[in-house]
Amino acid sequence: MGIKRKILDALLGSRFYPHIYFFKVPFKTYEWFAMCRQVTFDANDTVLDIGSGLGVQTALLAKKTGRVVGIDPQEDAVNRAKSEQDQLDPDGKIEFRCTTIEDAGLEANTFDKVFSVCVLEHIPDHKSVLRESFRVMKPGGTLVFSVDSLATIKDRAAVARHKERYAVCRYFKADELKNDFEEAGFTSVSIEPIMKSDLAARWFEKAIWKEFTFRYIEAWWMYQVLRVAEFMARNQNDGIYLLVTAKK
Repeated sequence: MGIKRKILDALLGSRFYPHIYFFKVPFKTYEWFAMCRQVTFDANDTVLDIGSGLGVQTALLAKKTGRVVGIDPQEDAVNRAKSEQDQLDPDGKIEFRCTTIEDAGLEANTFDKVFSVCVLEHIPDHKSVLRESFRVMKPGGTLVFSVDSLATIKDRAAVARHKERYAVCRYFKADELKNDFEEAGFTSVSIEPIMKSDLAARWFEKAIWKEFTFRYIEAWWMYQVLRVAEFMARNQNDGIYLLVTAKK
């Protein structure tokens, strides 16, 4: 076994894991921290993670809260999350389910927080997801979603490649998205673009063609540079992602 593999295995077995840096994608790191700034977590919160995937973000939510239900219709992803649950969830706070929100059988007024990280754009009937999210969230609860916009990506071939490769049904615009959430019953709906800088757009276009493959150190360094670039572009109106926060 090589030294790099030994170091990685040691990290995966440590209290440092899970961490957002294990995604190895600088854009997702920035997105995650931006989402977490939108809400104040409580140790007693019950949280729904829509589109839990391999479970890393679900585990990060569990570190901040009391209980998390992670749902995803992809059986392979859910099985992988369950197989690594001892590492992801040493405190036993997470329940992974292979299901959609419509078929999950969740009770109304159950969750203090509802999270979803760039999932909505892959769902044909996204308004159904919004209605169910509203139903299962407690009165006074908070929703935090991110979605793809790609408004600053000018290379149409890259956008087409991204849409095909990642099964994107639609790219959202802020005004339309706000209206969809309000129609579902949400109040205090706020839409914020992120990844607004020219640097983020250039790097994202290149990343599409390399299928977002980065080394750990490379991804960490790029995230640090993006933080500076995004601060300088804070007054720009468009971004690669949109962040949605809303209340019930």
